Amino acid sequence: MDRALDDRIHATIRMGESVSLAHALNLVRDSVVIVDIRGHITYLNHAAEQLSGWTSAEVEGRVARTTLFGVTKSFDAAWREVSDKGEWRGTIALCAKNGVERMVESRWSTVSSSVLMIGTETSNMTLTAAALAHEIRNPLAGIKGVADAFLQRGQLTRQEREWMEAVRDEVMKIDARIRELLDLSQTRAFNARPCLLSDLIGRVVLLATQSIRDRQITVEFIDDATEPLVMSLDETRIEDAVLNLLLNAIESIDGSGRVSVCLRQKDSAAVIEVADTGCGIPLDIRERIFEPLFTTKAEGTGLGLAAVRQTVAAHHGQITFKTEIGRGSTFVFALPLTHQLNLTENPK
Repeated sequence: MDRALDDRIHATIRMGESVSLAHALNLVRDSVVIVDIRGHITYLNHAAEQLSGWTSAEVEGRVARTTLFGVTKSFDAAWREVSDKGEWRGTIALCAKNGVERMVESRWSTVSSSVLMIGTETSNMTLTAAALAHEIRNPLAGIKGVADAFLQRGQLTRQEREWMEAVRDEVMKIDARIRELLDLSQTRAFNARPCLLSDLIGRVVLLATQSIRDRQITVEFIDDATEPLVMSLDETRIEDAVLNLLLNAIESIDGSGRVSVCLRQKDSAAVIEVADTGCGIPLDIRERIFEPLFTTKAEGTGLGLAAVRQTVAAHHGQITFKTEIGRGSTFVFALPLTHQLNLTENPK
């Protein structure tokens, strides 16, 4: 579930001022289920009716736990979290009227005396990719184990050792790519804690600078925040996102150039801006750069920017960019200072 979905829901709620709320929610393409505080269903919109096979009238007053959800333990855990924290995000099995279960990416929120459940059916392709990734990692671990065993032997020739090291290194590269794919296809726990953004960015800039080596590229950090910006966020995920943007910026520069990271506060958001003087992004691919698996790099995976967007969305932020051929690109993401990070995310 992403910020765009929040915008659509809020837009339909505003429309409810001039039309009935039920009619407004029926305009939403995502499934919407409203449950009262006792756990009884009070409403299904058209999308939820189509997904479940039930009509709103058929299930009104029935217990949501046993009527709509196949794995009741998962429902119970989600219900406890939304009751305690006011929101739950994750993937849950929805049981249709005909008994078929469908995995649904959901966000549940408490609204007045009800729980609003918003969901989108998870792609079967995503589930298949995750399962396949797990199956691949098992034999990879075996191959790496054999390579390590050979490398521990003292009788290898120099050529044999180079071959075994190459096998081990390639296996580790494949495993890293699969883990990136799993990161995009699975619901993951977040480790949210207070973090000083200036310190975080400073560490990332220092790390990125080490990749420049002898190239004539300057990387600088500009802290324009009027006061220390402390946020509750997943520090590792945000570090990875900023580092990804920084490394992309460095790679875009052929010869000498400059990369800057600027931190500032705008209204109620912390804004991180990564700008470069590189080659810019071609017009024909600008709409696709955040797509998973899309890349123009010979050794790229197409997962980097997709992961950045996922991380920013999970923190209820927004990411934009502007670019000009031959003059460089600027990526900007804003993280709301007033929003507390949820403990789970759903890739989109």
